[in-house]
Amino acid sequence: MTKKQHIIKEIKSWAFLIIIVFVIKSTIFAGYIVPTSSMENTIMTGDFLIGNQLAYNIHTPDRIGIPWTKIGIDIPHLRLKGMEKVSTGDIVIFRFPLDHSTFYVKRCIAQSGQKIKIIDKEIFIDDEKFTNSNKSIFTRKNSYTNQQKNQGIFPIGNGNEDNYSEITIPSKGDTLFFSNINYSLLKNVVELDRNQISVENNQIKINNEFTNYYVVQNNLYFMMGDNRDNSYDSRFWGFVSEDLIIGKPLFVLASYNKKIPFYRILEKFRWKRTGKIIS
Repeated sequence: MTKKQHIIKEIKSWAFLIIIVFVIKSTIFAGYIVPTSSMENTIMTGDFLIGNQLAYNIHTPDRIGIPWTKIGIDIPHLRLKGMEKVSTGDIVIFRFPLDHSTFYVKRCIAQSGQKIKIIDKEIFIDDEKFTNSNKSIFTRKNSYTNQQKNQGIFPIGNGNEDNYSEITIPSKGDTLFFSNINYSLLKNVVELDRNQISVENNQIKINNEFTNYYVVQNNLYFMMGDNRDNSYDSRFWGFVSEDLIIGKPLFVLASYNKKIPFYRILEKFRWKRTGKIIS
């Protein structure tokens, strides 16, 4: 074998290895670093999670980019039915609806067809009280009252994060008639399905066509963090569509405390969290 042939063989071997690693990372298992405290104490800031991407959806790679950066592009992909369905109470990894290059980890509080409301921080699903995880925390002693409106709440005019008026999570195939629905909720659903919505002469247009109804194309979910008073979640930015769900976290591979400087490395890493199962 000549030197040139040997180099070509090495390049092919490395290219094949890179492709295999990329496919495994994109379709089976992947690592995720938790940047915020929204799931404490279930998941800590600085946890490096290993996630199972076959749990809810089996899919071919959907994005090519530089790992741990926002540099990349979405690519056409196939999605097949996974081993299980997302259930109320599951912890889920998903692409953030407002930025598909960012991954979020939250707990599914309600799913398609269910009704959700919050009364004095107590969550009710289909009028039944939702049982919080025993690791859920509240950092504010008092609740915002019904009279206190949060302009950043979803949908607009739905109260605040502690007293949240009842809404129904749309399901795939539901027909939403515009006369019976909050416009900001409708806009969220339409855009999650990757369609355009606008208002012209007090009439709604979807994909540049006037209409008075919309048929939902994906099942939707309502996500919240276990750190209830410090979580940027569905109460503020809306639903998560089924096609944005990546998988479920399995365990903590490693964990570090961002507040401790690197020269105190033995203290910086939370050694006891290594191998911790996420539930």
